[in-house]
Amino acid sequence: MNLLTLIVRSNFHFSVWLSIIGGVMVFRHTDWIIMNPEELLGPVENNLIIMGGYISLNQLLFFFWLYLRDGRLPALLMGMLFFLISGGSWFYADVNGIPLNEYFPLVCMYLGISHCLPYLVEQPVEEK
Repeated sequence: MNLLTLIVRSNFHFSVWLSIIGGVMVFRHTDWIIMNPEELLGPVENNLIIMGGYISLNQLLFFFWLYLRDGRLPALLMGMLFFLISGGSWFYADVNGIPLNEYFPLVCMYLGISHCLPYLVEQPVEEK
């Protein structure tokens, strides 16, 4: 394993755990996604909180079920999901008039890039 692969792999594992822990922490810190969450109606705030929970659960399942066994393609698909979340959060906030935390889409973009890089850098495992 060369140095670039090691860096990409380490960054990928960091981003997986960041998304799992961050998704769980959103239940207590909704201001990480939206500014002034106390001004929101309950269902809109709950939708964003549930989204964080779904992301954490998906990441946890993907990590233990797929990523640890040549998870290049599942990591790429999860990266694309993070890109969609990044763009979709801006659209969702604009349509619903929600003051979005400007760091949330950037963090999702980082997570998307970190999940797509292993697909581009690492070599596929050959079947025996």
